[in-house]
Amino acid sequence: MHKISYSQYSTWKSCPLHWKLRYVDKNRIKDDNLTSVFGTTMHRMIQEWMETALYPKGYKYAKRLDLSDRFRDLFMEELRPTIKQTDGEGNTFYMCSRQDIDEFYSQGLEILTALQDNAHKIFPTENIRLYGIEVLLTAPIRKGLQFTGSIDIVTHDTVEDEYVIYDLKTSRSGWSERIKNDPMKKSQILLYKKYFCDEHNISPKKVRVEYVILKRILFASPHFTVPRISKFSPSNGTPSMNKTVVEFEEFLDTCYDMEGDPIVAGVKPTPSKDNCKYCAFRTRKDDCPVGVGT
Repeated sequence: MHKISYSQYSTWKSCPLHWKLRYVDKNRIKDDNLTSVFGTTMHRMIQEWMETALYPKGYKYAKRLDLSDRFRDLFMEELRPTIKQTDGEGNTFYMCSRQDIDEFYSQGLEILTALQDNAHKIFPTENIRLYGIEVLLTAPIRKGLQFTGSIDIVTHDTVEDEYVIYDLKTSRSGWSERIKNDPMKKSQILLYKKYFCDEHNISPKKVRVEYVILKRILFASPHFTVPRISKFSPSNGTPSMNKTVVEFEEFLDTCYDMEGDPIVAGVKPTPSKDNCKYCAFRTRKDDCPVGVGT
């Protein structure tokens, strides 16, 4: 059984060769960075706060909690295994400086303070129960293939019998309109909605989706106040969800045969500045001789 994730799909859309190197050849390259470690830490901190404070004990209790020490502990826990790295020639180096760590830590505290101050707007609690944290998806999609994923947060309105799927996204300074209109950005949460509904036998009409965007840096505007945390809910009705599923199935048709085995014949790279910018293979000429930045 091959497990298919959204990450596989998005990697293939960006560059089929990258998909082959990573998911078929299992050529894993450690490419941790401070931004990814920060994102993981924020997810853990917010989910823990919601699970242990906001939903069981309410806004007043959750707001007055001092989260600084716990956030520091989680941040250092995530950093320790990755901060000291080795390059291709065996040289040891540090992923980031102490100043970088302090800067990200301070930005994280700003996000958490904004979350505590505005929790009633971001995560309503009246008649709402916390349905789950890291809700696992394991949906059979074709012979030999299973969609896998993990939804950050799901809540359930016990009066209206409605669900909300939340996806936390850390960002340097927020999402532009270009990013919000990127079909691939929206496809992740729409696929999660599709397979969540299928797996739990819930009508899609009873499920909404929201991205919660956590900004490290705020740029001042003379015209309006820029929020530290914003929400974005893409179109997620049946037509939008079905369109995303059709495009996802194009990936399945192209990359997997009738038995669920990967198809690698004819796989080619699609190098570009954007595609190669964060690719771990861009400097490995034996794997990818055409990557931008090699």
